[in-house]
Amino acid sequence: MLRKRLDDRHLPTKVMHIKATGDSVFYTCLLSYLQSHQLQPLKIEHLRSSVYLVQCKEHSFIMKGFASIVALNKQKELTQLLKKNGFTDSYSFLEHLPVFEHAGQVFGAIEYVSPSSDRFHFRNEKNRIEGLRLLRTFHKSTGSNLTNKLSYFNQIVKWEERLGLFCYNEPFLRELVAEPILTSWINWAKWALAGMKQHENELTAEKSVIIHGDCAHHNFLRKQDGELALIDFDLIAYGAPLIDYLQYCSRIWPYLGDPAKELWSYPEIAVYKENKAFLYALTYPTDILREWNRLCKHRVSNHSTQMHSIWKMTVERFAERMKFNEEIAGMIELL
Repeated sequence: MLRKRLDDRHLPTKVMHIKATGDSVFYTCLLSYLQSHQLQPLKIEHLRSSVYLVQCKEHSFIMKGFASIVALNKQKELTQLLKKNGFTDSYSFLEHLPVFEHAGQVFGAIEYVSPSSDRFHFRNEKNRIEGLRLLRTFHKSTGSNLTNKLSYFNQIVKWEERLGLFCYNEPFLRELVAEPILTSWINWAKWALAGMKQHENELTAEKSVIIHGDCAHHNFLRKQDGELALIDFDLIAYGAPLIDYLQYCSRIWPYLGDPAKELWSYPEIAVYKENKAFLYALTYPTDILREWNRLCKHRVSNHSTQMHSIWKMTVERFAERMKFNEEIAGMIELL
């Protein structure tokens, strides 16, 4: 018996690898939850925020945290609706795994979509075209099926709040950016909002759909088979499709040689060329206000990569942005 115990010490054992730092209690609870459902994870990797990649021998999947069961169910219903309407370029929730609750969050299990090594980025023209087509297909697949469970998105209210916070942060920002430049951005924001309010009927004229709400490049995933997928529906809301296209424009214009002209080469955007509300909205410096507000909230170091990026868009590309805004303003005058 003693000899057997000594021999057992040399038997190989399976060790789960956790690639993360943070709450060890969380990982213990998550592991217990997984094992209670006959899953033996080989690795748990913290990807970002409340998103974890769980790798098992048979398959991998995502555990994502939500603020409430209501928020989780909204996204679950959306993905079900998309599949029902033929939109397959996204992920599905794993129905056989119940929710996992920890520290006030509700975690749902989501299908893991393996990414291609060819990452999606807006600097690539082919990607920009594909992204717009995918957004259009997404909008057509949603319709108004979840209107009773989603809030209606109001772009004007959202941007008024963003401008208000930026003005509140202005005394701090003056230490980093010359006052005339800050004043110029604020004036353009006010001008854009005034025009959007004046032509608000054009802002809401389209039939409402479910909008994605976060058209950043990292929410477009190139799959291993080369197809493009749309992911992360945390900001879905009910609204006009042009809300997503406005955001898309703000993401791609830095990669265009002459954005005031080239934006209209994309069919999804060209339909808004004579929409005054859309044109006014293009001049609103949403990216600049958003990033400075975020920096002020977290008090990012002056030497950080993030600071350099915000400084570049605010100051170094100031003349380029002014040219774009003035050309758009000229288009409005001709209508």
